[in-house]
Amino acid sequence: MKRIFLLLFAAFAACSTPEQMYLEEKTAFQTERTKTGPDRFDSVGIASLPPLWQQYLRATGFENQPMHGGAVISWEQSYLKLGMNREWGELKTEQYNNVLPLARSSWMQFQSMPLSGRDLYLNGYGEMNGKLFHRLRLIHANNRAVGQSALVTAFAEMVLVPGALFHPSVRWEQINEQVVEGTLTDGGFTVKGRFYFDEEGLCRKFESFDRFYDAGKGVYQKQPFYIFIDSYKEKNGLRLPYAMRALWQLPEEGAFEYYRGKVGKITFD
Repeated sequence: MKRIFLLLFAAFAACSTPEQMYLEEKTAFQTERTKTGPDRFDSVGIASLPPLWQQYLRATGFENQPMHGGAVISWEQSYLKLGMNREWGELKTEQYNNVLPLARSSWMQFQSMPLSGRDLYLNGYGEMNGKLFHRLRLIHANNRAVGQSALVTAFAEMVLVPGALFHPSVRWEQINEQVVEGTLTDGGFTVKGRFYFDEEGLCRKFESFDRFYDAGKGVYQKQPFYIFIDSYKEKNGLRLPYAMRALWQLPEEGAFEYYRGKVGKITFD
C-alpha cells in the first residue's frame, strides 16, 4: 500500500499526463494486490453469496472459472456530458478495477478537444484530475465527497469484475427475487447500493443514494444515482455487460444521463 501512495506522489511531482498516471496506478495495483475469495467460481466457492448473485455468475458463464484479482476494461464506445445542457463528447476510455485492495483508476481522452482525465479510488481517497494538452491542470478535486462517490462507482462496477463480490468488507442481503442490497465499508466510508436482476439472472440496474453530485461552486449534494445495463454480449465464453448508461435523478432538472458507453473488452488477471 505504501508503494502505491509513493507512486501517486511521484506522478504528481513529475507532472504526469493522465494516461501516465493511469498506467502507473494500474501496475501498482497489480503488484500490491492481496488474494480474496475462493480459487474458482465453483458451486462451493460461490455458496456464500446470495442466490441472485449465484444465478448471475451462472448466467454470465463465470461458474467454474478461475478467480481473478482485477481487470482492464477497454470501452469500444464512450461518451460524456459535462453538463445537462452540454453536448455529448466522444471519449477514448480505459480503466483498471482491482479487487483487494478495492481500487479503480480510469483514463479518458476527449476525441474532439485536447482534454484528458483520470479518476482514482484507493483506500478512501478519490480524485478527479483533468488536463488540457495532457499537462495543464484544469480539473482537480479530491475531497471526501469525491472519495465516497468514487467508492460507489467501484461498488457498482462489481458487475464487471465479479471477483469483487467476495470483498471481505461487503455485506449482502437479498431483498426479494429481483433485488440484492449491498453495504460496503472501505477507507472510512460506508455506502449502500442495490442491484436489480431480470428473469435470466442478469443484472440490469444499480441504484445508490450515497453518491455526491457536483452542483458547482464547491457544492456537493447526495442525489439518487443509477447505472443501467441495457445489453450483454458474449465474448470468450462469458456473457458480459455491454451497453451501459449512468445518470443522476436531480430534484428540479429530472434525469441527467451523463455517461454512456459500450464495453469492448475485459481482460481479467
